[in-house]
Amino acid sequence: MEHESSAADFARSIEKWTDDEIFELLAKLESDSESASSSEELEPDIQAKIVIVENEIEKRFPGQLLAPFKKWKRDRPAGSTATEE
Repeated sequence: MEHESSAADFARSIEKWTDDEIFELLAKLESDSESASSSEELEPDIQAKIVIVENEIEKRFPGQLLAPFKKWKRDRPAGSTATEE
């Protein structure tokens, strides 16, 4: 029950984020999941967050699936992150 509440809280919190922040988070979660999958089973928390972030992107860009994220990823300089300055 607590896990469902924290997932709902997380989903509500990212509604206020910018598109770039959402895309940066998904890129980080993808990286985390790739690291985890090479050594062990993917953590349920990472998997749940990926689904929530993907759903938020779909709400913002109806019918486009993850195309906006893929474009963002393709257009940004290699190795850069939104938090780097």
